Amino acid sequence: MKNSLLSQIKILPADRIYPFEWFESKQNGVEFSLDDINLIRNPFMVTPLTDEDYLLLGETALFRMLLAAGLKHIPVQLCPPEKIRLHARKLNLIKFTWDDLHAVEVRFPKHVVISRQPRSFMAEYLPLHFNFKDREPLWAYLRNSTLHGCPLPLDAIFRVIQARGRYAPYIDFCDNCEAVLKIEPPSGVVSLPRFSLEDLKSAALAERLYPPEIIKVFSDTRIVNIDFPVSVLGSDMPLAEKESFLRELISYREQANKTAFFEGQVYILNL
Repeated sequence: MKNSLLSQIKILPADRIYPFEWFESKQNGVEFSLDDINLIRNPFMVTPLTDEDYLLLGETALFRMLLAAGLKHIPVQLCPPEKIRLHARKLNLIKFTWDDLHAVEVRFPKHVVISRQPRSFMAEYLPLHFNFKDREPLWAYLRNSTLHGCPLPLDAIFRVIQARGRYAPYIDFCDNCEAVLKIEPPSGVVSLPRFSLEDLKSAALAERLYPPEIIKVFSDTRIVNIDFPVSVLGSDMPLAEKESFLRELISYREQANKTAFFEGQVYILNL
């Protein structure tokens, strides 16, 4: 079992890896340099996209920053498609309101239909369920006529959400409880429909990317704490030699009893 897991770790050319979600830097002009990072802690999860290319399954922000900084090779965990599960997140909305959602409908009248009741639509419509504080629940039906990648209205809604405030994984806030940490309460909650791995592949190939962190991708197995030196990845060393360095690094840690294997579910509380 352990050997089959370790065989999933590879080093790939960065230009053969394609994300399914977009990323916009919010660093306010501060440049990210490879000097700012010494190690890549965890291999990036990928799965085959075409015969030669791979789909990035998460950590898009870090991946994009490493590419922008000039890194040419990336350590990955190659996840078999049959071992991958997708979860469309329920999200807390911060500062995005009932009125903001209706403004999107006005902007895209042929692509967004808002209803106070669930309605039966054809397959080219994507349903989102909104709950806003002190307002009635709403269903937003988003037209997706091309069926390739992220629908235009879904992209538009999440860009407005980010312009107004932000979104975050759902937490059930208690209005009357006293919080030790100052966490801004949500203005609403949105529930997303199901997505498939083919949806993500289509987004990457068509370059119609989904908003970041709305779809969580899981694998039945996850390898962590690879701690691969960026100095090696960024060197002029041939790819084969970097792969050899990776194998030697793993062997050294195995022989020094610095590895551990856990079966079942592991919940990490601070990544």
